[in-house]
Amino acid sequence: MDRALEVAGLHGPFLIVGHSIGGLHAQVFTSRYPSKVAGLVLVSTTYPDQMNIWRNLLPPPADGESKAITDARTFMTAMQTEPLKNSERLDMRQSSEQARQLHSLGSKPVIVLTHSPKFRMVPGLDEPLAIKLENATQQMQKQLLQLSTNSTQHIAATAGHHLPNEAPDFVIDGILEGVRDVRAAQPIPAVPR
Repeated sequence: MDRALEVAGLHGPFLIVGHSIGGLHAQVFTSRYPSKVAGLVLVSTTYPDQMNIWRNLLPPPADGESKAITDARTFMTAMQTEPLKNSERLDMRQSSEQARQLHSLGSKPVIVLTHSPKFRMVPGLDEPLAIKLENATQQMQKQLLQLSTNSTQHIAATAGHHLPNEAPDFVIDGILEGVRDVRAAQPIPAVPR
């Protein structure tokens, strides 16, 4: 991403916006190029330890367990161990390790846009287990606020993980808030046209 921005003649600092796995990429970019980042907007973002946290909340494998639990465990394991089996072809372990290097943006703005706690990331799970996973997800989203002393979280009332499609105005408002906060923190010169 840094090279693409450089080739395009864009030098930043940038307000970086990332959804889901893209939010993990945003955290990696920010950890590697902090001077090029003016702020972050994280949209229902993958947390660096998310797959491990979720997997640890699942019960141990057992004969006769529900297909939803088996499928969830398989998916979470494959996301971490088999990059060719996830749609992004992402080495999740390496990306998560790189994202963990991001400890603080100081007072640069961070906007965390979180899906509704009513959403169930893994369809078909028994409701108590689904609630346990969602509570952990909501807690991970809250932990992202620790990236900056100037952070804000907004939680969607009903929209699920696909916030850009399900609640585009919610996402647009969050991005515009990020733009305002970045401009207030450090005026960014206009891009010549």
